[in-house]
Amino acid sequence: DPSFDLEQYIVSLPETNNTGINLVTLRAAERVGGRVISTPLEYVIASGNTTVFSLAAGEDSSGFDIVHVYSNASLDFETQPRFTLEVMAVNQRPTGEGFQRNGTTIVSINLIDVNDNYPTFEQSVINTSVREDASRNTIVGTFVATDADSG
Repeated sequence: DPSFDLEQYIVSLPETNNTGINLVTLRAAERVGGRVISTPLEYVIASGNTTVFSLAAGEDSSGFDIVHVYSNASLDFETQPRFTLEVMAVNQRPTGEGFQRNGTTIVSINLIDVNDNYPTFEQSVINTSVREDASRNTIVGTFVATDADSG
């Protein structure tokens, strides 16, 4: 069965400017008698968000199949701070050369919140008054503004 180099890949990245970037590169291989053999593999996202993420196959410098995990959309911490993908490698044995076998790994993508949301006041109009004879540095009101960022 194909097996990945790691059982789980963990990726952490800022939530901004992440569309179209390679998030992580995965490699799986088959082992026969304790040695790694180069077998054509197909990679698929078995579970997780296939509209936000995609795979692009390639080959490493040793001739082994690899796959890059890409983001297809802007990832927003406030909308969804974490994603989990199950990626499957399936061997491509021709018919008659044995059963197709597969192996899986988990890709955990953790977004890091950045200060990307503007603050807003609780009220759109704020009225206050100040006495004409108020001393310097007198507090004339307390106003609260919040934003959707976590920090």
